[in-house]
Amino acid sequence: MPAAPTKQESKTSPEAMDPMKQVLIVMDKKVRNLEKRKGKLDGYKEKKDSGTTLEKDQQLAIEKYGEVIQNLEFARELQKHFTSLAQEADRYVKKQAKKEKADRQGMEVKRIGDILRYQNLLDAMGSEKVRSDFQTGKHGAVVLTEENLKQLDDLYKLLSPSREGESNYAEELTKASEHFASLLDGKDKPVVGTTYKDLKVLIDLIDDCGYFEHAMQEEEGHESEFVVVSTTEIPEADSAEVQASLPPEQTEQSTEQSSTATPSNNEAFFLILYCLVHENRCWCVITSDLYN
Repeated sequence: MPAAPTKQESKTSPEAMDPMKQVLIVMDKKVRNLEKRKGKLDGYKEKKDSGTTLEKDQQLAIEKYGEVIQNLEFARELQKHFTSLAQEADRYVKKQAKKEKADRQGMEVKRIGDILRYQNLLDAMGSEKVRSDFQTGKHGAVVLTEENLKQLDDLYKLLSPSREGESNYAEELTKASEHFASLLDGKDKPVVGTTYKDLKVLIDLIDDCGYFEHAMQEEEGHESEFVVVSTTEIPEADSAEVQASLPPEQTEQSTEQSSTATPSNNEAFFLILYCLVHENRCWCVITSDLYN
């Protein structure tokens, strides 16, 4: 029976995957080694300056002091240069990552917007009036056939999972999501007697024809505009405007003639409708008078 492994597999660190970081690690190590060597040579020089006799190998090491200093300065310059390059590369990577994230978010927002647009359009296509307008091309609508309308109805059912019935809602939701993804991508796969690609083209034609905008504008054009007038703007019953609109007073003779034509002592109401047009507004005054 094989023994279980006791040593865990080492995971590759991000630094090991980045060539620039690997170069910086090597340069840091090189600079540290040269600094240690310089420090050792500085100690030899102090001994020599104090009159201490050095060994042969120490004396030979001091002779290479200038070379060590030169190599150390060169290594530090390289380290500084590569550090600057690494910082620029890191900023570029972060900038690209930020841009890619923004692009992904923009694509996701657009995709969600397309989903909402398709849902709204398919909902609207369920109206009998809208269907009739698209069959006749009214309000600038693109003309659809019965087959087109049936395909849209069938697609609507696929994209609208329901909790009713014995079917699993989670599965229906997954299937609807897959249908939506295929529709948005315009895949050339068969569905409801056509393809997702052709359905996407059809829906875009319906949305771009401007029918819903034209129909809404026409409905707004037929609406009547009502102006609410405050009671303070209505002339009084005894005002000059109202009195001028009243019929002339009847003479005694005309009154007697009128009384012979109508039954006497009967109550009658005299209704005056006065319309005064001013600044495109209409005021109506209704007064009543009881006379014999």
